[in-house]
Amino acid sequence: MKAATEQHAAASQDRGALAKMVMTLLDHWKLNTEDQATLLGIATSNR
Repeated sequence: MKAATEQHAAASQDRGALAKMVMTLLDHWKLNTEDQATLLGIATSNR
């Protein structure tokens, strides 16, 4: 059970690191909010 908990924690940290990297790229590219949502595949109905 401990191994599963550790894997979950590692996966959560990985997702957090990836999210930060994506946000850094979006900032670097100077995309507006609408373009960011389009790039991320967020439907217009969810905006």
